[in-house]
Parts: sequence; structure tokens; C-alpha cells
Amino acid sequence: MTLTRTDPAERPSIAQLAFPSILGNLLYSVVAMVQTKFVGELGPQAVAAVGAGQRVFFALQAVMIAISAGTTALVARAWGAEEYDEAGRVTMASLVLASAFGLALTLPGVLFADQLATVFGLD
Repeated sequence: MTLTRTDPAERPSIAQLAFPSILGNLLYSVVAMVQTKFVGELGPQAVAAVGAGQRVFFALQAVMIAISAGTTALVARAWGAEEYDEAGRVTMASLVLASAFGLALTLPGVLFADQLATVFGLD
């Protein structure tokens, strides 16, 4: 395996591509800190409840991130090939898939909330 250095002329382009992802991750951390600050005023039980909810949210978010990553790759390929109709179809399919996933988990989430709490180690 050969390790090559990035051409210095390409570094601004790489930074420009990475910046939105870095900013998004930083904002997730800021939101978590702000939530903890606000809920902290309500007491330790409220903070524990928010932490428990974040476990479930993270599990669901992981699936949505996977859908998003696949969508990004397919749309970028289509856009780069100037197949704008295909990019639109992929985007719409992704929105339908994500919506269907959310709706499909809503009813079981409500009906089996106690069992889900046990799966996530919540008492």
C-alpha cells in the first residue's frame, strides 16, 4: 500500500467539502449541552429521562444517517453525470423510504414502549 500526500492545491476543496459535516457534528453537541442545561433546572430525574430518550433517538438516527449517506452518494453520482432527473428520483425515493421507516416504527413504538425500554436497558 502506498500512502500519498494530498496536493496542497486540493486542500481548500477538501476543507470546503468537510466543513458542513464538521459543523453539523459540532451542532449536535451544542444541542445536547443546551438540552442538558435546560432540563437540568428540572432536576436529576428529568436529566436521566432525557438521557434515556437520547439512546432510543440515536438508534433511530443511525438508520436515517445510513439512508442519508446512500442518498448522498447516489445523488452526487447522478448530478455529476448531469442526470438531474435521476437525482430527483433518488431524492424522492429517499424521502419516501425515510418517511415509511418513521411511520412503520411509530405504531410499534407506541404499543410496545415498555418492551423497547427494556431492550435499551431503561427501567
